[in-house]
Amino acid sequence: MVSSLPTMNQGPQSRSSSCPHGWANYGKVCYQYVSILASWTDAELICLQLGGNLASVHSLSEYNFLLSEGVWLWSDGSRFTYQKWNRGEPNNAGGRENCMQMNFGAEGGQNDSNCVLQNPFMCARKL
Repeated sequence: MVSSLPTMNQGPQSRSSSCPHGWANYGKVCYQYVSILASWTDAELICLQLGGNLASVHSLSEYNFLLSEGVWLWSDGSRFTYQKWNRGEPNNAGGRENCMQMNFGAEGGQNDSNCVLQNPFMCARKL
């Protein structure tokens, strides 16, 4: 369990949004890039402590916005409707790849990944 919150990067924030300080606004969602390395479980716990969930993506424009904010690794209950898998993915290598990475490799698409790998991540919360 995560006992304390890490220091967060201060990402850009839209002037017209009502996002908390350090969160960036896109549409009706606020995003926070977290640069510390964490497993999927720890990343979700941190996002929950911040009032959100790990970010989910539903369009190319949203995907591109998240890439402009940083690199992350849908726990918010939304449907998985947007896909940009790298060639050959998802492949469930070793039968243990149940999480997803964005902006992966030279193609910059999605990759299925082992959930215990530690990566920076993006949190999201609705306005």
